[in-house]
Amino acid sequence: MSYNLTIFRETMYSYKKSAAALTVALLSISSFAQEASDEIIDLRPYTVSGTVDSQRVEDSLIPISELSGEDLERARAHTLGETLEGIAGVHSTSFGAGASRPVIRGFEGPRVQVLEDALGTFDVSDSSPDHAVTVNPDFAEYIDVIRGPATLLYGNSAIGGIVNVIGNRVPLRRSTTMVEAEIEAHYEDVSDGWDFGGVATVGQGDWALKVNVSWLDHENYEIPGMSDSKYAEEEFHDDEEHEDEHHDEDEHGHEEEEVEGILSNSAVENRAASIGYSWFIGEDSRISVSYYDQHSEYGVPGHAHHHGDEHGHEDDHDHEEEEHEDEEHEDEEHHDEDEHEHEHGEEEDVFIDLDHKKFRLEGVFALEGDVFEQLQVSLQVSDYEHIEQEGDHVGTVYDREGWEARAEAKHRLSDNSVGILGAQLSSSEFSVAGEEAFVPNSDESILALFALEEWTGDSVGYSLGARVERRELDVQGFESDDDLSVSLSAAGRFDINENLGFNTSLSRTERNPTVTELYADGPHVSTRQYEEGNPDLGKESVWSADAGFVWDSEKWTSRFSAFVYLFSDYIFAAPEAESRDGFQVFHYHAVDATFYGFEWETDYNVWQDDESSLDFSLVLDTVETDISDSSENLPRIPPMRVGVGFDYRWNNWSFWGRNQYNFKQDEVADNEFPTDAFNQLDLGIEYEFTSGQIVGRVFVKGKNLLDEEIRRHTSFLKDLAPQPGRNIIVGFGFRY
Repeated sequence: MSYNLTIFRETMYSYKKSAAALTVALLSISSFAQEASDEIIDLRPYTVSGTVDSQRVEDSLIPISELSGEDLERARAHTLGETLEGIAGVHSTSFGAGASRPVIRGFEGPRVQVLEDALGTFDVSDSSPDHAVTVNPDFAEYIDVIRGPATLLYGNSAIGGIVNVIGNRVPLRRSTTMVEAEIEAHYEDVSDGWDFGGVATVGQGDWALKVNVSWLDHENYEIPGMSDSKYAEEEFHDDEEHEDEHHDEDEHGHEEEEVEGILSNSAVENRAASIGYSWFIGEDSRISVSYYDQHSEYGVPGHAHHHGDEHGHEDDHDHEEEEHEDEEHEDEEHHDEDEHEHEHGEEEDVFIDLDHKKFRLEGVFALEGDVFEQLQVSLQVSDYEHIEQEGDHVGTVYDREGWEARAEAKHRLSDNSVGILGAQLSSSEFSVAGEEAFVPNSDESILALFALEEWTGDSVGYSLGARVERRELDVQGFESDDDLSVSLSAAGRFDINENLGFNTSLSRTERNPTVTELYADGPHVSTRQYEEGNPDLGKESVWSADAGFVWDSEKWTSRFSAFVYLFSDYIFAAPEAESRDGFQVFHYHAVDATFYGFEWETDYNVWQDDESSLDFSLVLDTVETDISDSSENLPRIPPMRVGVGFDYRWNNWSFWGRNQYNFKQDEVADNEFPTDAFNQLDLGIEYEFTSGQIVGRVFVKGKNLLDEEIRRHTSFLKDLAPQPGRNIIVGFGFRY
């Protein structure tokens, strides 16, 4: 199957080249703009993702966090994982500056599904942490993080949760203002980099056109100390004690060679643009079409001057002895230099060159029937490719082409009953080519039917949901696989009074193993792993339960949720003690496992008057795991975190801050290093002003102001690449 996007590429080429100029130009078209008006007709009332009719996060029956408005502006980062990292229960894979995926309740990869307006991203970020998520945080209007049973609306694999990025690719409303535009730019000193973003909407009557552009260019970022963790250094020196006396000189040379203060190969450049058009039909219906084009280049840290494998040096040492014998004819000085260079595995920088294009057609239609109220349909066609390069050498090419269609109908069986019935169909071709193609080519088709019904009363609400998903998987060189998975859910809410409500949920979910988990076999240079799949893996199933409360009053807003997941055949890649082809082996296993923990978010308004306000916040989360009949731990499980913050406003000034303390994680898997505790202190100040119809703001933000060495335990690169050091960000924005 082939999906030809040539006509879209040619049509949109001129838009992409002129998008930045168009954004700036639209700011000055005041002569063509009508008078601004506050009258706005919303075509899609705000509904929390994963619910049918809830208007606020506090009213939902399930654990949901929502990032929007000023909170989103302050948290917005280069990657989606870093943007969401401060939300309760959400961590990030932190794979350098170019790739970072959300980790929810300790779950990563295919168990966390990333969506854009309820459709998949069609990248390959769920197959490996070095692969970037192609959802651009700059294009997000708000982001919902969904946990619990409502995830079945979007996919059976999303056991950990759903991240649904609600974008502003297309106009969603009419406005009497012909032109709306917004631009923002900022500079970051930790990486000597600039970010620019702009969005402009032109419309009148029944039509509107929206253009988004985003561009960033950052050099290698600064770090507080050495790139390698102290645990990796200790392991390296322990192994070196078994070498001969001459290695002392090499060890000293290694310490001099390693660069302090800069993380090598952490630069990133990203360019993205989208254009969207909406035709409004009446007050409650629309048809929209959009096109998105992204190009990224980013380095994969941890390859230059590496130490070799974390726990597998024996093969390297044997090879060193053979090399020593082969080079006896060389003089002693040259031999020492060669041995040193080999021993420490000096390599060329590895970087990823990524291109992604998406075309999307969607419609929202108001229905006048007695039962069905609204029909929403979407179709997306995608073309994705990224190249992993080692210097000038092309190592591996990843390519994914496909399409996805989704239809959902909102219906109302009675005054207090509302629900969604839907279907989802997708098809994709995935290929990996090159010297290090460790995953076979595959074709995948998915057909799913789903339903979610909500009933609400004066003080009680409950919901039932189900999803049936059929997957057809054709893998080159292996037998075809045709599997059916079924997921069921139930949730309830019980209001004690107008301020306090309790909620609980229960679900059973089934997940089919991925191609990587089944058939991977070979070295993956970007992650420095030799991945070994397991074709005997079966279906993963889990019972999960949530229970908690919501307190919502004039001064306090608090949400607490405790959870437990009981897995049968939990699939994970275990780090082994052996190495192969110079990389540590990671073999996929299936075990019975339990995940449990809690999340707590609370906000308190100290005071508020006409001129000022002061708010405090607290975030606390933790997750623990147990493997049945074993004392072993699962890898990359995040430690407990506690964060406190404040937000002070005085007239046009805003002052905010957050300090997050991450505890030490020493309950680690075999062949995995621990991570130390750290504090991350962020502060910001912003001033907003108005001039005519233009609203402007200037801001200064400081991240990691204590200049701490931050190594997140959820990161595959935690021992080779810490997070950026102290970072001062200065920027401005204008809205017309």
